[in-house]
Amino acid sequence: VSLGYGGWFPYNETGYAYPYGGTLAYTYADPQAVQDLLNVFLQERYERWKGTYIAYDADACGEGTARVMTPLAGYLKPGTKHGETVSEGQGYGMAMAAAIGDKVLFDKLWRFTRHFLSQSSKKYCGGLMGWNWKGADDCRPLDVPCDPDKEGCGGDGDSAFDGDVDIGIGLVFAARQWPEYTQAAVGWLTKMECEINTA
Repeated sequence: VSLGYGGWFPYNETGYAYPYGGTLAYTYADPQAVQDLLNVFLQERYERWKGTYIAYDADACGEGTARVMTPLAGYLKPGTKHGETVSEGQGYGMAMAAAIGDKVLFDKLWRFTRHFLSQSSKKYCGGLMGWNWKGADDCRPLDVPCDPDKEGCGGDGDSAFDGDVDIGIGLVFAARQWPEYTQAAVGWLTKMECEINTA
């Protein structure tokens, strides 16, 4: 079975070296049939997730951006089906897109993240993602963190460590798939380390 993205979890199509020798499929009598079933199931669930929880372009931070909408009722925008975005969910989306090999979506999720950076180096060593994006007014210029000397940067625009970690995991997965993301992953992890060491 040849499926859409060529990723590596739990796909077996790219030769990714799973720990301990293989996927769960290899514990069954007919591992190829089970692996084909896992591949199809994962692909279907992933496409369903994308269609339900991803907002693009004008519903994110402009052309070429995408965000993971929260399904929680308290975060839904009044009169719309579009939820807000929290950094933890954005990180989950980045990790899933990288693991499945969906570079088009990963690029857009990462670009959105870079449009909603938390406080600058005065607090976070250069800016991580703000934890709760509520709408287009929260979008900032690409790679420009919030400047506490010029605007309010706390609250929803402040980062959350769990979201920072999830985005870091997504970037590490992306660097495994696409080496051009190595510097982004190293940069993000360095900012997280700096935040821990200066907190």
